[in-house]
Amino acid sequence: MTLARESTGKLLAVAASGQNIDRLVSCFRAAKRSGRLLVIDPYQAYVLMKLSPLSKNIPQFTWDGVRVCFAPHQVERMKDAGLMELVYEMSSKGKVTTDELAQQPGRYLMCTRSGFGMTKVFDKVGAANVELVWSMWSGYWHRDKCAMREWADRSGVTVRFIHSGGHAWPRDLARLVESIDAGQVVWVHTDSTSPETEAQS
Repeated sequence: MTLARESTGKLLAVAASGQNIDRLVSCFRAAKRSGRLLVIDPYQAYVLMKLSPLSKNIPQFTWDGVRVCFAPHQVERMKDAGLMELVYEMSSKGKVTTDELAQQPGRYLMCTRSGFGMTKVFDKVGAANVELVWSMWSGYWHRDKCAMREWADRSGVTVRFIHSGGHAWPRDLARLVESIDAGQVVWVHTDSTSPETEAQS
């Protein structure tokens, strides 16, 4: 991600799914290569922590190159889930404040989700100090009430679309199901009311 080197002085914000582990690992590597710290939210930190037994290469909030940025609503959700001890641990080992992000935006690469709360962080950093990358399906960007798109439009920020997803055509999925002789198929991440029918056509 050469963009991490090109955007010196700006917060590089990569909007991606909080469960896209490949993207989180790629962002960590790009941050490291460009001399930045990776910033994630508590949810992303929790997901990475749970997956840590799978690989020693999955970044953790306890690592020197990783920081956690807390939004109030996320702390409330973790409290409701009985995870306040984890919040305290994240805070003591790798917290970064919005003030710190605003003071030295070029020091950070933030792997963020696309909600309204992050636009408030961007407002604090300053629109002129944010380089925004959309690393999800572009259809999400164009949906009604996409908070990040509305923020970018309002703030005059040009977004860069950089994404390679795992979406596939129905016929290709049907060939895959047939080739592995699947006993059962569970269709996810689709707007279709009958994906089996579409896959066969």
